[in-house]
Amino acid sequence: MSKKTIYQPENQLVPAELTGLPALFDAPDIDVGERLYERTPYVNFVSNKSPNFGKLSVLIPDLNDGDPVFVSPKATAKLSPFTFFLLRAFQHFSVRDTQGNIVKSLHGQDAVERAKSMSDRKDPMNRYDENIETVLLVPFGGSIIPCRCNFKGTKVNAAHKAIDTLRLIASTPEKFNAMGADYAASAAVPQAWARFKTLVKLRPGTSRANGFPYVAAEGVLQPAGVGDWQQLSSLMSDQKYRSMSDDVLAQHNETVESVKAKGV
Repeated sequence: MSKKTIYQPENQLVPAELTGLPALFDAPDIDVGERLYERTPYVNFVSNKSPNFGKLSVLIPDLNDGDPVFVSPKATAKLSPFTFFLLRAFQHFSVRDTQGNIVKSLHGQDAVERAKSMSDRKDPMNRYDENIETVLLVPFGGSIIPCRCNFKGTKVNAAHKAIDTLRLIASTPEKFNAMGADYAASAAVPQAWARFKTLVKLRPGTSRANGFPYVAAEGVLQPAGVGDWQQLSSLMSDQKYRSMSDDVLAQHNETVESVKAKGV
């Protein structure tokens, strides 16, 4: 004799409200393939003014204002330390609404001068804050993860450090090599971005304009080494890793296009 179970669907009656439904409700008609992009990893400098700060604080008990947080479908964690290789960077000066959405933006060769002339620091709806949208490779959890990251306002100096270093390597590599034996040894690597990492250092401060506290980010150079290159080489030979990298780049490009669409 078969053992009885608590739930026996063959013995259940169909509720009256589910009988006699229109044809639309007979069966789902799903004509959808796989997602074009899964939610890709990103790094966010959290603000204690954000409505998400409380939720993140539950996951990360030692979370502080301005901390860099790694977010992916598989993990959410504070990055300590936060180091990165810089692969892409796009600068814009943008005005955001109270929800953080960009309402107007400046980008291009003359964006800095236009932002200086057009920005009103006392008027949030006419304050053009600097943003640098990036694609990074971030050491995390024993791997090196492709991520998106927006460096905004007081955080942009960390990105500028990496950008300035790439320019230095391109223009006068001998100056980069002279920074130390480890920097010189990296000349064997053909990709300039892989010759160094940028370590993000946080520094609290107080605004002279309004007296409010803020957290600034600065960048400190670190020479990349053989271990970094071996790990990168191994990861980039993996098709799944390459696909994830392509998805991160695609979402970065979408962000760039959406910013450009707000151009004035």
